[in-house]
Amino acid sequence: SINKKILILILFVAAFLRLAGLGSAELLFDESFYSFRYIGWLDYLESPYQTTPVQWLAPSVAEGSTLPKWLSLSFHDHPPLFFLIQKIFFSLFGDSLFVSRLPSAIFGIGFVYLTYLISRKLFSRSDLGDFKGQTLIAPLITAISFAHVSLSRMAMMESVLFFFILLNIYYFLKLLGDRKHWLMFGLTFGLAMLTKYIAVFLIPTYFVFLLIYRRDLFKNPKIYLALIVSVLIFSPVIIYNIYSYKTFGHFDLQLSYLLNQKTPWPVSEFGGKTQDPFSRITENLPAVFSIPFLIATLAGLILTILKYRKELAFMLITLIFITLLLVETGSAIRFISLLVIPSVFFITALILFLWQKPYKFLSVGIILLSITIGELYNYAFLRPDYGVV
Repeated sequence: SINKKILILILFVAAFLRLAGLGSAELLFDESFYSFRYIGWLDYLESPYQTTPVQWLAPSVAEGSTLPKWLSLSFHDHPPLFFLIQKIFFSLFGDSLFVSRLPSAIFGIGFVYLTYLISRKLFSRSDLGDFKGQTLIAPLITAISFAHVSLSRMAMMESVLFFFILLNIYYFLKLLGDRKHWLMFGLTFGLAMLTKYIAVFLIPTYFVFLLIYRRDLFKNPKIYLALIVSVLIFSPVIIYNIYSYKTFGHFDLQLSYLLNQKTPWPVSEFGGKTQDPFSRITENLPAVFSIPFLIATLAGLILTILKYRKELAFMLITLIFITLLLVETGSAIRFISLLVIPSVFFITALILFLWQKPYKFLSVGIILLSITIGELYNYAFLRPDYGVV
C-alpha cells in the first residue's frame, strides 16, 4: 500500500540522518568514558573525582588477590546493558568511532518504527474521515527530530534507553487488549531498567493509568508474572548492589545519590541536577526542540486535555511522570530529550484534529512545513552542550 511505501521512505530518511558521517566527529564527554569501558569491560575512569571499585580494590590485587566476580555484573555508575551491547559491536566490527555510535543509530531507527506501531494502537480510523495517514505522522516527525537524531548519533545510553522504553510502552498497550503479551511486557521493562535507571518512571505511569482506566488488570496474575520477569532480567544489578553494600557500605553511584548515602563520590558537585537544575528547562528545551515543534506539542497537549481524547490519556500521564522525573534529575539536554516520546503523539493529535476542519490541507501543511524548517534550522545552527572532552 501507499502507506507502507511512505513508511519505508521515512525510515530511509531516518537512517540517513542517523548514519551519514557517523564516525566523523570527535568524542563527546561521556562517549569517551563509556567507550573505554566497552572495550575492556573494566569499570575504570581516569578521574580523581569519580574513582571506581576497581581502584579501591587495587591494593589487594597488587598483593595477589583477584577482583571479585560480582564487579563484572554491572558498573559503579550505570547498569550494564548498554556497555554489553557496545562490547558486542566492538567484538564484531572492531574499535572505531563509527562502531561506538552504531548501536545508538540502529536503535534510533528502531525507535522511529516503534512510533509507527504505537500510532496504530492509539489512533483509529473511525473518526478521521478520508485521512489514511494517521500512523505516519509520529514517525515522520521523529525521523527528522533534531533532539532524537542528535542522541542517535552519539555513543551514549539515551538512544538505546528510549528504544526500550518505547518498546515496553508498546507491549503495555498490547497487554491491555490481550494478556498473552505479559512476557514481552516484563522482558522489555527489565531491559529498559538494565539500560538506565530513569526508566523507573514507567512504574508510576502504568500504575496510575491502570488505577484510572483498567483496575481489572490488578486482579490478573500475569501482571505480577511480568514483574517477576523484570526483576530476573534486572537481577545482575541487584546482586551487584548487594555486594557493593556489603563490601563498601553503599550502593552504586546513582542509587547512593538517591538514598543520600555517604560515598567517595562528590556527586553534589558534578551531578546533572547541579549542572542543569529543573529551573533551566525553559532554556534547554529550545536547545534541542525547534520552536514550531514546541508550539505544536503544546497545542496538541491543550487539545488533548480540552477534548479529552481517551487514547492519549496514557501519553498525558507519561508526560506528567517524565516531568516529575526531570524535577529530580534536572533538565540536562539528554534528559529532556525523553519528552520526544509524548510530544510526537500530541502533535499527531493536533494534525488529526485540524484535518477535520476547513482548510485542512493549508493548516496541516503549515504545521508540517514549520516543524521541518525549524528542525533544519537546528541542524544548521544549534550545537547542544552535551559536554566536550
